[in-house]
Parts: sequence; structure tokens; C-alpha cells
Amino acid sequence: MRNLALLLLALVGFAVLPAAAQDDRSPLDWIPADFEGVLQVDLSRPAETLAQLNMSYYVAAFLQPAHAASTGQRGLNDYFPVDLFDTEGAAFETTVLPWLAGEFVVAYRALDENFAVAPDDVLLVLPTDDAFAAASVLSAVTSAQDLPSRAQYGGATIFIGDQTAIAFTPGAVLVGSEPLLHAAIDAEAGTTARLADTPAYAAVAAERADWPVFAYLGGDAPGHALSVLLHGDGSAQPVLSALGNALAPYNGGSLEAALLNGDLSSVAVGLEADRLRGTVRARVLLQTSGDAAPAAAASGESGVLAYIPRNAMLVQQGGDVRAALYDALVAAPAGSYFNTMLNSGLTPAGSTTSAAPTAIPPDAEAIDAAVGGLMTALATAGSFDLESDLTAHLDGGYALALLPRPNNPAPGSGAPYDVLLIAETGDAEAAVAGATSLAQTMLALDDDAFSADDDAMQTVYGAPGSEPLLQIGAVDGKLVVGTGSAVAAALRAGNGDNRLVSVARWQAVSRDAEPTLYLDLNALFSTFQPTAGGPVNVGIGQLGANVQALGDGRYQIDVIVTLPEA
Repeated sequence: MRNLALLLLALVGFAVLPAAAQDDRSPLDWIPADFEGVLQVDLSRPAETLAQLNMSYYVAAFLQPAHAASTGQRGLNDYFPVDLFDTEGAAFETTVLPWLAGEFVVAYRALDENFAVAPDDVLLVLPTDDAFAAASVLSAVTSAQDLPSRAQYGGATIFIGDQTAIAFTPGAVLVGSEPLLHAAIDAEAGTTARLADTPAYAAVAAERADWPVFAYLGGDAPGHALSVLLHGDGSAQPVLSALGNALAPYNGGSLEAALLNGDLSSVAVGLEADRLRGTVRARVLLQTSGDAAPAAAASGESGVLAYIPRNAMLVQQGGDVRAALYDALVAAPAGSYFNTMLNSGLTPAGSTTSAAPTAIPPDAEAIDAAVGGLMTALATAGSFDLESDLTAHLDGGYALALLPRPNNPAPGSGAPYDVLLIAETGDAEAAVAGATSLAQTMLALDDDAFSADDDAMQTVYGAPGSEPLLQIGAVDGKLVVGTGSAVAAALRAGNGDNRLVSVARWQAVSRDAEPTLYLDLNALFSTFQPTAGGPVNVGIGQLGANVQALGDGRYQIDVIVTLPEA
């Protein structure tokens, strides 16, 4: 039953609905207003939908292998909660598909913080144009129930077993506990409120008919969705909320603060796969509980991406470098926790490799103390003020990139990657001075540690003639900061040599818009989970995500994942 939910969450979130049944009723008419989750799957072309679901699940198995294990090709029976029929041998293809009118809906009255659901809180809405055919096929199910009985409610006949009940109405077959069937019949009759008529649903569900798989989350469920997405359960939420609270003084009205704090009133996700192009797309629509500030988009004219080398495995760009700097500052105290948490999420279920060590989450007080202590240390040790000495001179877009080097760890840190930052400035010379002072203070370096190289970069070497530990400088009015060989690669890209934006893998995820986040998934897996013999193609391509502010606290996130050619 969780297969579809896990599939959608591994891609970035949650899911609901496309086309309605062929009369004037919609399957949503049977969903009461207090339900927290709805999932709808278009089956007007079953073979095509199954192929799309299998492609999507394949991607999910790479993005979160610990929570969506890949078992090869799957049938519709694997995605449909056929266990609700409480009948041995019941199969979706023979028990439901022959009389189903183009789609099915699974509704959840309540989801706990781990997105688990009690059997009595699951409702199936199965539209049909032929109630007699449905009753004929399902007669084997109703006759197989233990302790069977029959009742009438709201003009519908209900067959009641010891574990489940089935109601036959003129427009749909309903499956679930008897109280849920009563609530659904009342909602369709208009005697109680419907989910489709609520403001929370209306805020995010306008595009439901455009997607073969579409899902909705409301009530308390959106508040812990990010924790489930990142960690597989709700245990990360206290840390996420602590980060959100710590971010409040610096960037409190942002989308990232709303996501961390769980300040979401509703979420919807549409999902589709394109077999011809080899892509899986998802659109996430978010309604924040408050009035989150619009996210600043990076300008295509800023030119920061022109300095990103083609081998970058992660690129995150935006239009507000100052806000991004504060986000990074607040997240730093929880960095080791999230590294451990995410690494455990990349370990496949049943893997023979050693499990990642248990992460000890910091609390809000620890994060506040760490951030405040850093600010005090900067001001005391180096007479450095982050705002006046650095962020005041940053203005506009930025791009942050990780460049893989798995077989040659970075000098100093030993990391399997180099870090590169390109940022627009209002005063490039002052920004370089501020960034240099920040590095001196945080790394306890004196003035003699820096030397100017041929590119007028302030460079820190670990030893004479060795690879740089850190370089800071300005190019074309932009602040450039990088470890190892990152700056040299950036300067070559800036001159037109091996730019990421010029290669097919970037362009494949930026057909509609430049991604806010770009991941070369194959490179990430090869870098952070290397295999004997060096990098290999692990069967996954790139991910691109673009964030747009729609106004009134609504956001749209478009995600595309590419698959390598067969």
C-alpha cells in the first residue's frame, strides 16, 4: 500500500488526481473534508500508466534505496492495495480493471508522523459506468468474507465482512471500514463537507487533470512530509524545526524556513514519465501556512553559471546570495547529523554493507548556541562583522557547486570533492577582502598564509608547490571562492572551456527553465559510494529542480530526472 506513496516521496514529496468518471460525478465527491491524503491514478490506458509507474519507481529506488527497494518490473497489483478486499487470490487485473471507469482513488483519513496509516483509515473509490458488472465480478469477493452481513445506507447496498466492507453505488464501488463508507456516502450526497470544496485543497489542485498520477496532502501531514522524504520517518522533524527557528532572525520569511518548520497547509504532486525521452517529471505545489516571501530567482543574465565546470556533480543557484549565506551558516551546526542521515538513506534495504552510524540530532538550543557562538567568535577574534564586512558587499545571484575528486581527496579536508562558489557583488574588491577576513578568522590564518598568484587570487597553500587549500578572488566583478583545483577549473569554464551549461546532461534538465538545483546522480553515487574498480554507470542520470513563487504563499517546484539511454 505504501509503494505509491514512497515512490512520490522519494522524488521530492507526495501525490493525487486526474480525470473524473464519465458521468457528472468525480471520485473526489466521495472524499470527506477531514481526510489528510488522496491518491488518484489514471488508468484510461493501463499499460501506459503501468510503464510510467515502473519508470518512476525505478528512479525512486535510486533516490531512496533504503525506502523504495527495486525489485524489477512490477504489475498493477503491486501498486493497488488489493489486500483491502480481504480475499485470497484477488488481483487488480481481474477483480477491478474489467469494470473500472478509467481511474482509481485511494484516500487516507489520517496519516501518522511516519506516513503510516491504519487499515480502518483507508478508503478506495473505484468509479464504474456499469454497477452490475462490478457487482458480478466482485461477488466472489463479497461471498468470501468471513462473518458476512448486508446493510443499506444512503441508498447504497453495503456488504460487510469481518475486516472490510464494500458499498455499491450507481457511480462507484467503495471499499473500506463501514464507518468510512457511511462518511463517503454522506459526502457524495452533499450532507457533509467534501475535501474538494476546501480552500486547502483548492490552493494546490488546479492542475490535477494534467497528470496521470496526482496526490494531495492536507491537515497535519504536510508538516512532517520533509522529514519523511529525507529520513523515511518523522524523527528528523525536531532537527528541521530547530533549524527553521534558528533561521528566523536571518531569513525567517523564506520558503526554506517554511519547509523546515513544517508551515505548510497543503501539498500536491503530479507525476508522469516519458519513455521516449527517458525522463520522469514531478510537479510539487505547496501552500505555506504563513506569508512566505517569494524566492529570489537567479537571473539568466548574471553569468554565474558560465563559471561552473562541466564535471560539477551538484549545483545550487539562486538570486539572493546574502540569504543563501545565512542559510548555510545556520545549517552548519547540523551538518554532520544530516550527512549521516542522508548517507543512511542511500544504503539499500537489505544491503550487506555496514549501516551508517546512528546520527545524534542537535536540538534548537545547540544550534542557536553554535550560530551565536560563531558570530561572537568572529567579532572577538578577528574584529569581523559578517553583515558589514561581507554580506553588505554581496548583491544578486550565486552558484554553489561540488566538483568530484573521489580518487584524489581534497588537500586539508580530505573530502572527495572540491567546493566552488561564484557570487555577484556590489563591490568585488570589498567582497574579496571580507571573504578573506572570514577565512582568516575561521581557519586561524595570519596574513602571511595568503599569497597572490598569477590570476590575482588570494591563495592558501598547504606546502610550497602543492595544490591550493583555498583560493579567493574576483573575476568580472564576481566573487570566486574555491578549494583545491576548483578555481582553476572555474576560470577555464569562464573562458569557454568545458562549461556545464554547454553539455547535454545540463540541457536535458533545463528545457523549460534553468534548474535551481542540479544533481548528476551517477557522479554523486560514484563519489560518495564508490565501488571497487572506480566509477561506473549506476543506471541513473541527472536531476533538475526549479522553484517558482506563485504568490500568496504558494510555490511550484518542477523536478525532472533523466535516465541513460538503453
